[in-house]
Amino acid sequence: MKLKKWLAVALAAVMTAGMLAGCGGGGTGGSLSINQVNRLLADAGSSVTVTSDDALDSAVRSAVAQMKEDGAFSTLDATESVNSTLNLPSFSLTGVKAGGAYVITEDELESGINAAALARFFEVNIDTSKLGDLAVVDSADEFAAAAVLAADTLVHQYLTESSIRQYVQNEELASQLVALLENGITFTYYVSAQRTTYNGVTYWVFGAQAAAAPSLPELPEQN
Repeated sequence: MKLKKWLAVALAAVMTAGMLAGCGGGGTGGSLSINQVNRLLADAGSSVTVTSDDALDSAVRSAVAQMKEDGAFSTLDATESVNSTLNLPSFSLTGVKAGGAYVITEDELESGINAAALARFFEVNIDTSKLGDLAVVDSADEFAAAAVLAADTLVHQYLTESSIRQYVQNEELASQLVALLENGITFTYYVSAQRTTYNGVTYWVFGAQAAAAPSLPELPEQN
């Protein structure tokens, strides 16, 4: 499993707390509600929440600009661009970071994507027992929420000792990372998206960075 698949995520827009903010688009612009994405996640029974990051937002804009210059839009190109801009994936004693991106046309999105199609799209089976509004995804907010559910499934599936030893060649660093893993991991998802039009086709370009950091030990009580 490649790292870009391991944490491939497609998520919502850059937001300020409690206020909807737009992401620039090539001809039409576009915006998403991070509050709505988090509500959808909660309704689906997930404890995961998403937030925003300026660097990721800039990386998504750069990916859109590069694909326009190249004259083609694809998930592969978007992912490679985002990861290159953010220097991902990265392993260190402070944690593991990885990124990904997805490109989907607005027509594809508005036609509706069911759970079986989502599983093929994200290459992971999402627990559909509590999907609610996500049983059929037909909006950018819903696509973002479904994507983070897929990402959360993947990180827990592949952030294991065997995966670390597969991708980290330095044995000492790998052993240290495994020890940190055993003490618990905190997951954070940073999100961004842009709606843009090119050659008469409207695209949504979703990007995200997932960070897995070791949980800090509890400090002893002071007498």
